[in-house]
Amino acid sequence: MVEHDRPDPTLVLPEGSRRQPKRKQCPDGSEDATSSPTHQPRGTKARKTNGMFTPGDAHPEEVTEPAQTLGSSSATARNPTPTPTTNPTPTPTPTTNLTPAPIPVTTPTVIEVDDEETETTGLKHRLSMPGRPKSSCVADHPQFQSKESLVYMFLIMVEPEHEEGKLVSCEMACAFCSAKKLPEKKWKWNASGRGSTSNFLNHFKAKHTNVWAARNTEDMSARFPNRSMTPEEGSTQQLTLHSWTNKAFDFPMADQLLAEWMVLGCEEFLEMENQAFRRFVTHLRPAYGTKMVNADAVKNHIHGQHEKVEIRLKEYLKNAPGKKAFAADAWTSNNNLAYLAIVVSFITEEWEMASLLFDFPHLKGQHTGKNMAELLAKKIIDYGLADDFSALAADNASNNDTLRQELASILNEASQRTWYDPEEMTVRCLPHAIHLAVQSFLIELKAVGDNDIDPNQVETPGSAGLGKNPEETAEEVTVQDEGMAEMSDAELLAAQAKDGVDVTVVVQKIHQISKLTRSSPQWSEEFPWNSTYFMVKWAKELRAAIDELCIRNDLYKKYKISSEEWEVVDVIVEFLEIFRNCSEKMSTGNFPTLSASLLVYVKLMNAVNKFMESDTAKRNASVWAGLFACKEKLEKYYDKSTYESHYYYAAAVLDPRLKHKLFDANPNLFTRDWRHRMETAFRERLSLYSTAVPSSRATPSTATQTPSVSNTNASSIDDLFNDESLLGSSASSLSATETADEEYARYLRDQTIISVDCLPFWKMSCQSYPRLAAYARDVLAIPGSSVSVERVLSVGRDLIGLHRHSLSAETSSELMIHRSILVFEGGLTANYVPK
Repeated sequence: MVEHDRPDPTLVLPEGSRRQPKRKQCPDGSEDATSSPTHQPRGTKARKTNGMFTPGDAHPEEVTEPAQTLGSSSATARNPTPTPTTNPTPTPTPTTNLTPAPIPVTTPTVIEVDDEETETTGLKHRLSMPGRPKSSCVADHPQFQSKESLVYMFLIMVEPEHEEGKLVSCEMACAFCSAKKLPEKKWKWNASGRGSTSNFLNHFKAKHTNVWAARNTEDMSARFPNRSMTPEEGSTQQLTLHSWTNKAFDFPMADQLLAEWMVLGCEEFLEMENQAFRRFVTHLRPAYGTKMVNADAVKNHIHGQHEKVEIRLKEYLKNAPGKKAFAADAWTSNNNLAYLAIVVSFITEEWEMASLLFDFPHLKGQHTGKNMAELLAKKIIDYGLADDFSALAADNASNNDTLRQELASILNEASQRTWYDPEEMTVRCLPHAIHLAVQSFLIELKAVGDNDIDPNQVETPGSAGLGKNPEETAEEVTVQDEGMAEMSDAELLAAQAKDGVDVTVVVQKIHQISKLTRSSPQWSEEFPWNSTYFMVKWAKELRAAIDELCIRNDLYKKYKISSEEWEVVDVIVEFLEIFRNCSEKMSTGNFPTLSASLLVYVKLMNAVNKFMESDTAKRNASVWAGLFACKEKLEKYYDKSTYESHYYYAAAVLDPRLKHKLFDANPNLFTRDWRHRMETAFRERLSLYSTAVPSSRATPSTATQTPSVSNTNASSIDDLFNDESLLGSSASSLSATETADEEYARYLRDQTIISVDCLPFWKMSCQSYPRLAAYARDVLAIPGSSVSVERVLSVGRDLIGLHRHSLSAETSSELMIHRSILVFEGGLTANYVPK
């Protein structure tokens, strides 16, 4: 690809090709040669003359008259000697001294220097580079003097052909081969070609590796003295964002990075047509900006990369040890296209949590469980994961119950060694259950209207694929205060006249104050309320301001909150804070959330029981009713989760910080019969795992590679204490002889206090407990929520925004999967290296 960058200022110019410098006229009519500094031109441009540079003519460098270079000290013809300063009147310089002597040979193409440009000497060092030909250098010819590429400095022009003073074709020979008396490597060049330097570069790198590397390093050091050089080939030093600026410009890589930027940022394809953006890129790199691809080309490039992305996804899942868990949810985009977001979760070889967007297919028809199960099962079977499926995490909608039944049926037909029980493979989204529990509490407090949502609703018949799913509805009612059932001022005053504190009245007062302050510009920034929880929380924190406002402003006086009512606000905030913290804890993805699920259930149910015994709940019927409704909802989904699947029990036991402690401390929640049933299932599953410790496999780079700080001395000492040739391999000998039950008993007897998370523990203990470690890898990879799917849908909302309604379902799916792979490979980090 031709580069249109700055010309080489060190080009040898023929005599007589320079324009004379402008001179300032003195009052007496003479020219003042010292009144202004000598002007040094930067660029040159060719002008037609009668003289042609033909094959029979001498090369400009072979002219008998000595040639002058820009910036040379012997520029007498251009800069005449000024008059001595002792003479107050400058002597006019004879014009005959400015005329160069005629050249007795055919005049070459004249180079005209533009007086309006300034000289750049950034490439002057190339004239003295070793190996540069002294004559017939391609870089000296006017056709190539503006080229910035270093390769032209080491090419010899052979048999040039001209038409009307312009070079139309020639052959170029390698100067390095010529100097070494090797068979000359030649390339045919013509003016109609693209002018790419790839062939030259490949030859120099392959045949003259050391020489070319030395010249290239010398050139980069001279041109960019303040930059650190890029790592040499074969170096283990990791490239950073800044080190990419030092690499030789690579046009295909530029196209790839541009496409990846668009995918990661969910940019519109038409952004390529944005003239401001193109000017910015052209300013950074003129040669690339002028030939930058358009919107259709970027779209086609990304579409062409999809097959490679699918291959990388399949390889990551194939090389990942252990079983894979899935989470799925249906979603309708802004352009009214339905999709099924499927996320796969697993634990890597290094015992780190990982998740990827497995598929994002267009969901045609209604969001029925059967329809979704067929899409999910097809992709699982195509990827050869029918025997590596562990569980499905989804919310509590009734169509997901059908999804589990249909999925188990399809996988059982495709699986060769695994039988799937639809109840056993079920993991219910705990944050969704928390939302529904809080929902029930707020309904009893009249913080939301009874008709806004049915608390027992899990799916409205006939609304599949058309309306919002229950999780979206629950979140909307919990978050948006606009759905609050409002009371009139008369109703508020009547309720306020009653004895005691009516929680409904308190919530309504805060709601009315928030609405009034929203409509008042001077107060809008002080009350950033947009949810029931935050509304009450901010009211508590701004209690002094609200009290002052209700005293001073007549508009707010009727909404004044008493001290007893503020006490109720404190209780509500404290109660909702517990649920919010637990929901946030279960929404993270960097640690196994399934092992924390039972802990969260126990914490929330204990908190509800505690608040039900409080004086505030006993004095206020609405508070007690709300707490009771919340408790019922929690117990409903707790029973569904724990009685349907053994995974909750297994995850708790395989967390070394829990083991059986949680069950022993809460016998009222974990009955003896339930524990016996779960323990039996646990031992049966454990017996299916072998004693072999999985060997490390060379897997493709996964997710973001976290830089590790190594200490050589400490590592050598640790190796000494872990040297099995000195101390033997007690762990291996034990696991080879003991049964699965004996390994499990040894694990339970280990009373070592564990202060680290469970994944680092199993990474260190996988050789001591090989069966348990393999079981833990499969179980702990199961997410305790479907929040990972919600994150994907958030990206979908950014991708298919208001300005991208014309995106097809196929293109949207490809973009979503492509982005997920790039993020998994570290595309959002500074140390990312493109594949």
